[in-house]
Amino acid sequence: MTNKELLEKLKEDMEMRGFSHYTKDDYYRKAKETIEYFNKPMEEVSTKELREFLMKYLREKKKISERSSNYYNSVIRFIYDVVLDKPINYKQIPMYKKKRKLPKILSDEELNIFFDACDNYMYKTVFMMIYGSGLRISEAVAIRKEDIDSKNMRLFVRNGKGERERYTVLPKASLEMLRKCYKMYKPNHPEGYMFLNYKRNPLKAERLRVYFRRYRRKAGISEEFIVHSLRHSFATKLIEEGVPLVQVKELLHTWGQTLVYHPHIHIIVPAGGIDKVGKWRNMKIRHYGLLGNRNKKTKLAECKRLTNTANLEKLEISTLEILKKTLGVNFNLCPICHKGHLLSPNSG
Repeated sequence: MTNKELLEKLKEDMEMRGFSHYTKDDYYRKAKETIEYFNKPMEEVSTKELREFLMKYLREKKKISERSSNYYNSVIRFIYDVVLDKPINYKQIPMYKKKRKLPKILSDEELNIFFDACDNYMYKTVFMMIYGSGLRISEAVAIRKEDIDSKNMRLFVRNGKGERERYTVLPKASLEMLRKCYKMYKPNHPEGYMFLNYKRNPLKAERLRVYFRRYRRKAGISEEFIVHSLRHSFATKLIEEGVPLVQVKELLHTWGQTLVYHPHIHIIVPAGGIDKVGKWRNMKIRHYGLLGNRNKKTKLAECKRLTNTANLEKLEISTLEILKKTLGVNFNLCPICHKGHLLSPNSG
């Protein structure tokens, strides 16, 4: 199989598996770069050459991160396992071990400085949408006019992570900025996109990252903060304002299934024992980690104590009532007609 035929079959295999267009673009681009590096049919590339590509070229010469190197590794495995149907020995080209780091959270002061540094109102509005509604960068640039529900103060998120759709809250400040942005820039895209570039095409995520880095530098904020830090700060703000941790988890779960596992919803609790440097070891309890922990009763009690939710099970107010009181959004209303009330499966 020639490399040209390989790239065409790569497209077909990704399409058959329902990959998102972001994944398809990334896989194709990285596969093409890998093919151009070897400059010969991939069937003739040895395991030794693959190892040199991953270790010496990507890590030592290009200085890319371990996470990015793993992405190239996944593309290579897909090429051999699926496209060429010639599986390779994974033990010879292993993945780098994932290193989990606590997310970087922007303080209120840093947020104010950052937004004050945004001199382009459209980009400032997009960043405010990410922070105010807990959006991913790809979700923010894909907002359309019909997604904005000003009556119920919520935002429809289409094609989220995993091609899932959901509703999220729309703060009043964000709505006012959207209205002002619409009057200023008058977006007239045929598909209704709110944020357009100078060519009147939908704004690209990478362009948004460029402006974020520009405003971050202008505001004098650490380079450790990225666009996604705004999303981290969104959930953290709810916890700081007194919303119980368990209720925040349920709230995020309402917006999107995967958000409940997001690393910014965690708590550090004593794990017992002393490490090598003589300090008490701590552990991070997540939603799924807590349920799978053999000492979950003890850890849950500690979490409740640290978050002042020891009597949470005795609360008479429901989660939906807390959401309505905290955010002003009634999730009981039908998302279609906005008049009828939704019933739970056990309500008869």
